[in-house]
Amino acid sequence: MSFQDLKDVFEIRLFLVGLSGRFAGERITTEELTNLKELLVDIKREKNRKELIRLDAEFHNVINDSIKNKTLALTLERLRNQIGRLWFFAKENDRYPSQIPKNFEDLIAALEQRDVKSCEQIPRNHAMLFINQIKDNLYVEVKDTSSFT
Repeated sequence: MSFQDLKDVFEIRLFLVGLSGRFAGERITTEELTNLKELLVDIKREKNRKELIRLDAEFHNVINDSIKNKTLALTLERLRNQIGRLWFFAKENDRYPSQIPKNFEDLIAALEQRDVKSCEQIPRNHAMLFINQIKDNLYVEVKDTSSFT
């Protein structure tokens, strides 16, 4: 993907995750909330990076199912898959994985309260954290590489 492609994906995904959060706040079921809570327990315990990435995707899939809009859910999944590979290039000591449990905990609390405004904002903040982590990693990589010329 080019940098412009990444920018385009991030831009549209940032908008759509907010919309999905809003829909989830209105439409999530008790069973889906229970699934999210169980996933959060696993996420908090997980130390393996690849497994954490899988659990993160599973959490997002439950949210996407809860919005009851297949077109939006499939679009979000496709966009996440396009940029998700970037997580493998992020540094092992990045701050994004350490923030995931808190982000998801806050989202679950907002979903339980049917706080639609927070349900919209929390996923946007979560996405921005990922975007900033990738930007930081790419900047470091470019900076490190430029010292060779």
